Amino acid sequence: MKLTTTALALVMLSTASIAKAGHEWGYNFPMGPAQWGSLEGYSACSVGAAQSPVAIETGLNADITNVRVNDQLPALQPDLSDVNSRAVFNGHTVQAPLTGTKFSFGGSEYSAAQYHFHSPSEHELNEKQYPLEAHFVHQSAAGKLLVMGVFFEEGAMNPALEETFKSMNEGELRISMNDLFPRDLSYVTYQGSLTTPPCSEGVTWIVLKTPVEASRQQLGLLQKITGGPNNRPIQSLNGRDLTTDSL
Repeated sequence: MKLTTTALALVMLSTASIAKAGHEWGYNFPMGPAQWGSLEGYSACSVGAAQSPVAIETGLNADITNVRVNDQLPALQPDLSDVNSRAVFNGHTVQAPLTGTKFSFGGSEYSAAQYHFHSPSEHELNEKQYPLEAHFVHQSAAGKLLVMGVFFEEGAMNPALEETFKSMNEGELRISMNDLFPRDLSYVTYQGSLTTPPCSEGVTWIVLKTPVEASRQQLGLLQKITGGPNNRPIQSLNGRDLTTDSL
């Protein structure tokens, strides 16, 4: 990614300014994931029984599986049209708003709200943790949340990821959402929670099983901005069902 030294310095300065303003939680002791549940208003992070992220096992490794096939699951049809957006660092991650796009799943219609990133990935697939995971957050008219998770692996430069990070310094840029999703939209779905405080439950998760490519430099940029990893550790399934449209 061709961020100049000056541009990266501006991003880092923004990071420092936000950190000085004070945040009630973070990713390191004494306000890291292990302490979230003891912070005021965030008890669900420690006592919730349906927390995210989780480890997904489809049977690829040594026939270990915690996923069952449900051939009644609908095929995904996310809105992959071009959008105008501008990413910001919010103190915890790089996030960009999404407006005007709709997504239907499980009999409900959701409006896209924003997408953001975690490095390394929060979910694991077949004992693999990817270097980056994007979360596409959607909300229904009734306030129900649905989040789509997309893994990134090292490969070719990703144009949409490039534009997303460049927009932090260069203003609004048109982004092709096709470059942020794989062609194979097979997925695993389950009921979980937000992966950040307040760790609210009742979130429908859709995790795509096929990763998207991004360059090594792109995959490393998020942690340069955040100052280190920003992923929550794996949470217990506690008997929850994980289902997939196909193995």
